[in-house]
Amino acid sequence: MEKEIFAELTKLKKEMVGSLMELVKVPAISPESGGEGEGKKSKFVEELCGNIGFDRIYHYDTFSHGVKRPNLIAKIKGKKSESRLWVIAHLDVVPPGELKLWKTLPFEPIIKNGKIFGRGTEDNGQDLIAALYAIKAIRNLRIVPQRDICFAALSDEETLSKYGMKYLVKKGIFKKGDVFLVPDGGSPNGSLIEVGEKSLLWLEIATIGKQCHASMPEKGANALEAGSYFICKLKDLRKTFNQKNPLYEPSYSSFTPTKRLANVPNINTIPGSDTFYIDCRILPCYKISEVLRFLEKIKKEVEKEKKVRIKIKIIQKEKATETERQISIVKGLRQVVQKVCRVKPKVRGVGWGTCAAFVRRLGYPAVVWSKVERTAHQPNEYAKIENLLTDSKVFALLFSSF
Repeated sequence: MEKEIFAELTKLKKEMVGSLMELVKVPAISPESGGEGEGKKSKFVEELCGNIGFDRIYHYDTFSHGVKRPNLIAKIKGKKSESRLWVIAHLDVVPPGELKLWKTLPFEPIIKNGKIFGRGTEDNGQDLIAALYAIKAIRNLRIVPQRDICFAALSDEETLSKYGMKYLVKKGIFKKGDVFLVPDGGSPNGSLIEVGEKSLLWLEIATIGKQCHASMPEKGANALEAGSYFICKLKDLRKTFNQKNPLYEPSYSSFTPTKRLANVPNINTIPGSDTFYIDCRILPCYKISEVLRFLEKIKKEVEKEKKVRIKIKIIQKEKATETERQISIVKGLRQVVQKVCRVKPKVRGVGWGTCAAFVRRLGYPAVVWSKVERTAHQPNEYAKIENLLTDSKVFALLFSSF
């Protein structure tokens, strides 16, 4: 059966590549990030599902900013219906960022040196297509999967998942016995099987000072300087929450300043306000509340020393989640990955966040795996054609054996 599956997928390789390139041509940027949403891409995926011959295709759609946020589910019946394997992919992509950093146009994919370049090729187009063609291969070979397979192409993964995975959880569509595969993260050689995610904490830090002329700094309170001083004090946060866990990648908690808002438009004015954001990825050994208390301490120190007011706002807060490493879906995936990728799988936790976290909190087992180059969110993002084929082989073997 293995040889037949691999041969069938090799025959489908050209078609897979073509489908991925067509998929990437549709931007699918969320309205929260200034885009038109995932509607057009969802229609394309639904047509693919129809051509493949899923037994049932249905939607759990919602709206944000007056834009439909589609959540498409396609089901194929297996030998066992009491336990379903969910494959969770996402439709949305992040904005391309600075176009001058791209060597090609982000939404006009090209092939070069065995790679498909374009925004969303790796995140999450590669494995959305790989999963669909894994189903197509076993359908063509008349192989019935071991259990029902539910393929989901969701909206809003790149922001807060409010209109995607969280919406499905709220609807209560999952049931006892369900297991989850989320092909939205991994390693270049395919060895990483992710079963745990750190706590996630996104914060907005707003500093309020007093604007004045730059030639008379004594008349104002420099909010930019105070905000920067706050950022420098994050080193104390890192020293305090410094434990390491070798089962996670990276092994430590990270506290990273990221986005910063524009302040005054001219050079000779001291800004009276400054706003920046911090992305925290916290090991399970620490409570989010502990980190917030320490940040409150930094806040008071900076306020006192710099004569400003600081507001800390929580943008997103998610507790750490883990799936038992010895559970059947993990064992089954390990066997298939070892066979296809010829590597020794490493079952570990990570710092990034995926849709797996939302179902793990409900007690469902969920694993994250794909063979990726980790170019997601970067300019000149690409997916290797070799990885596209490899992932489809892994999925097809898993569907037919687990």
